[in-house]
Amino acid sequence: MFGRVKAGVVTSHPIQYFSPLYDLLDKRGAVDLTVAYGNDAGLRPTWDPGFGIEYKWDIDLVGKHHHVFLTRGANPSHLEKAIGYKQLISLVREWDVVVINGYATRLTAIAIAACRIASVPYLLRTDTSARSTHPVISPRHWWPRYASQRSAGGLAVGQKNALVHRSLGSPLVFYAPFAIDVDRFQTTASRVRSNRKRNRQDLGVPEGVQVVAFAGKFVDIKRPEDVVALAVLMGDSAHFLMIGDGPRMQTLRAAAEGLPITFTGFLNQEQIAEALACADVLVLPSMHEAWGLIVNEGIACGCVPVVSDRVGCGPDLVNGIGEVYPVGDVEGLAVAVERALRTAQARDTPTRLTERLTGFSLEACAAGYESALLAVCESDD
Repeated sequence: MFGRVKAGVVTSHPIQYFSPLYDLLDKRGAVDLTVAYGNDAGLRPTWDPGFGIEYKWDIDLVGKHHHVFLTRGANPSHLEKAIGYKQLISLVREWDVVVINGYATRLTAIAIAACRIASVPYLLRTDTSARSTHPVISPRHWWPRYASQRSAGGLAVGQKNALVHRSLGSPLVFYAPFAIDVDRFQTTASRVRSNRKRNRQDLGVPEGVQVVAFAGKFVDIKRPEDVVALAVLMGDSAHFLMIGDGPRMQTLRAAAEGLPITFTGFLNQEQIAEALACADVLVLPSMHEAWGLIVNEGIACGCVPVVSDRVGCGPDLVNGIGEVYPVGDVEGLAVAVERALRTAQARDTPTRLTERLTGFSLEACAAGYESALLAVCESDD
């Protein structure tokens, strides 16, 4: 191929976790990148039923990478959507290779079909860590396999996800680890920890206790009630931060009456880094979690992670530095948290946490993208 590879990314909307990666890929310049967003939902106040609030992210999501919006506004018409899909098909024909985020929406299905018709190779990027079973005749059974087997390969976020790509028949599996903007979180954490006593007081945390944080949507699949049950078991040996919001907020508040628990409400990106920097341990007790990027954020802020065995990042990020316990086992969770609190006090823990994130930096992820995109284009010549 002559000149830079023209690469496209097809994704639903601007997402706070993905934008820093696209910014870096654009800055590095190894590929000529364009991100095609299905809509602009991330740029305007959006209602999230999981959080139960309307919010808008407080970081720049699209200003530093080349992008197009296929539709705009909260409720595009059928005609506007059709025009957007036509634009996507035209874009695919201009690209040398495409990364498609997922395969389960109309947008991604059209992108896959457009690539097949135009003979443009595509890579599938998913974060699935476990496959559920469906009848053979169900599209939920055969479509992921079709999409994977006709792809040029899968971009795996971690070990469990790589196994899923292989099980679906991806011809090749490239590694591009799930990453966050580590520098941004570490910078905020360093500032907060320089005056941690005052920042903890601002959150209502008493002096002389270690802090265990939960951060996420207050919905059943996240099992936030396990953290309240954990607080009952642990008594006054730790203080708990419940960071987030959602439909179970009132129930959780009632159950937490009299317990050492502070509810922060929904926190935006800058605020959540400040809160996590006040904690010693991050707990993610989810019933199912494809990856769990909040674990990346917690580690970047100096928290020792404790996750259930249903959290996808366990083998990659948590094993060897934090704790993994059987989902729903609150007594097992208590034992794991007690061990994690001791780990948090060890002198070498900050260094070990920093080292763990080295392989999950934006630079490592961007390098994985570039290697995969260039390899696919070279093999297609």
